[in-house]
Amino acid sequence: MAELEEQAQILDLAPVLIRNLEDEVVFWNTGAEQMYGWSKKEAQGKNAHELFRSQHPEPVEEIKAKILHEGRWEGEVIHARRDGTSVVVASLQVLYRDEHGEPVAILEVNSDITERKRVQDELRRSEERFRSLVQNSLDVITVVDANTTVLYCSPSVETVMGYKPGEFISKKALEVVPIHPDDLPRVRDVFGYLVENPGVNYSMEMRMRHADGSWRVIEAITNNLLDDPSVGGIVINYRDITERKVFEKQLEHQALHDDLTSLPNRVLFMNRLEHALARVDRLEGKVAVLFLDLDNFKVVNDSLGHKAGDELLAAVAERLQGCLRLGDTVARLSGDEFIVLLEEIAKESYAIQLAERFAGQLQAPFRLGDQDVYVTTSIGIAFGTSSNDRPDDLLRKADIAMYTAKGKGKAHYKVFDAYMDAEARERLKLETDLRRAIEREEFRVYYQPKVLLETGEIFDFEALLRWEHPERGLILPSEFIPVAEEAGLIHIGRWGLRESCRQAREWQEQKLGKTPVKVCVNLSAKQFQYPDLVQNIARILQETGVDERLLCLEITESVAMEQTLSTIETLNKLKDLGIKLAIDEFGTGYSSLSYLKRFPIDYLKIDRSLVTGIENDRHNRAFVLATVTVAHALDLQVVAEGVETAGELAKLRSLRCDLGQGYYFAHPLPAKAVPSLLAQKQPTR
Repeated sequence: MAELEEQAQILDLAPVLIRNLEDEVVFWNTGAEQMYGWSKKEAQGKNAHELFRSQHPEPVEEIKAKILHEGRWEGEVIHARRDGTSVVVASLQVLYRDEHGEPVAILEVNSDITERKRVQDELRRSEERFRSLVQNSLDVITVVDANTTVLYCSPSVETVMGYKPGEFISKKALEVVPIHPDDLPRVRDVFGYLVENPGVNYSMEMRMRHADGSWRVIEAITNNLLDDPSVGGIVINYRDITERKVFEKQLEHQALHDDLTSLPNRVLFMNRLEHALARVDRLEGKVAVLFLDLDNFKVVNDSLGHKAGDELLAAVAERLQGCLRLGDTVARLSGDEFIVLLEEIAKESYAIQLAERFAGQLQAPFRLGDQDVYVTTSIGIAFGTSSNDRPDDLLRKADIAMYTAKGKGKAHYKVFDAYMDAEARERLKLETDLRRAIEREEFRVYYQPKVLLETGEIFDFEALLRWEHPERGLILPSEFIPVAEEAGLIHIGRWGLRESCRQAREWQEQKLGKTPVKVCVNLSAKQFQYPDLVQNIARILQETGVDERLLCLEITESVAMEQTLSTIETLNKLKDLGIKLAIDEFGTGYSSLSYLKRFPIDYLKIDRSLVTGIENDRHNRAFVLATVTVAHALDLQVVAEGVETAGELAKLRSLRCDLGQGYYFAHPLPAKAVPSLLAQKQPTR
């Protein structure tokens, strides 16, 4: 045994162990320690099979019998390391006999072949997988020689093209493969190029006739492997992409067209505009862009629903298309906005005539379900006269002109001029200043009293928002509120409401005047349409602690009449909060006295345009008298705005108007001036 151990020491780097005939370890070298993780001391005397938890390909007893009979055994086994991981072992086990020829031990030399086995198994699986993929691939794999003779054709050719592989084997591919005649010359050139350039690959599309007679679009990837001894040919991998090409065309159409109207979208429109401008110098013509925005389209959506709105947009698109020449483009930009491109027009008057034609086409009603709907459009026109004109600039100018037209009244058109551009830039500057004004706290609330005409006593105050611009001084809300709302800065109005409530609460605590001071706050159209308006106002009342009976909210007549049902619902919710309500600028819009009984309001404010000159204008007097009569019958109080003379005051008193507001009584004042005004015994003249 000592001699055997001396021989084993020679192989100290290889994992070697000696076990006696009872399979107990009697020798364990350094290589075994490193491979298995057990030290010599730990392994000594242990049963080798229990130590390794051996997994032999055949029973241990049979292997041992072979060793005792044949003197050796060689094979692969799986052993466990000390940490529990498995190792694949190439094991050589040799029987050792003593000087009398009696077997006394088994010398076991093991090699870790785990990685080699993994690589071999992976290679085998890879070869099997490759063979399976080739045989079962949905792509067709064909191998041809330098003369295009087909050496191999995968079975998938029957699935893809309806042919048997044998129909092509050993035949010239360019003679038997049914390639479209128009594509065949190009395919010949590709094969010629491939044959002359070993190692090169090339991809192409072509048409091939299916066995059923239909032409299919084929994508082919070719690879010259003529110099590769394992292949020795040109490999062609091709697939049927007919459906993909159809889908790509659909995607391209969707990417460049509007889903609802099927008109070109902004991307396609701008592409055509760019090309039109590039040709304008050569053709000595002009390019015109018309920007159209439907007036009051939101009313249709809100009253009839979005489905009806979509139907209307599709019908409008159809009418607009009917007005155009061949080659002109109408596109849907977004929402209810359309843009039109007129190419190669000789005179600007054609664009103006087209704008008038659009207006005429939209005059006829649109039938939506069982209801007729009327729409108008505001149109901006801009002209491109040079290839140096930029598409974005031309569209921007048409947009600016459209907004100018909309500002002048509905159903108008305007041609862009430089003044509009300067105005738009000023508007942008104003918006920028507005955002900074919020950060710098430049907004103020001024208060103008309303007076009881019979006694001259102050009844309440209207809160008027002002912007204290560092350069321009006080700016009125009529100038900055529309810009703020268009820019999404609606929280300016919320700030004004909160500040007014806070101030009313402060005056309430100071106990100014005979009764608590009431304030009236204007709600803009955007504020009134905001979804969480009622919740916001309730929150402000709670946070400021003001008595809700001291707050009155005013909305204009046009806002009240625009969406009657939803307006009434919102007003009722506000009324439930205990707030007073008023309709402002009455007489400038629908002026329908019959509507008043439907609104849960407390005050009616007659617009200043009907108060000015009331002494001499009998029509204004008649309107005021009718308004006062109906309002009183409905238990409403009437407020006259813009009272500036003693004559106007006297006439309003004679017509039994309840309240007056205007410069005759007082200009809008900062909050700090209100206490002294209230302290006066005779606040009115």
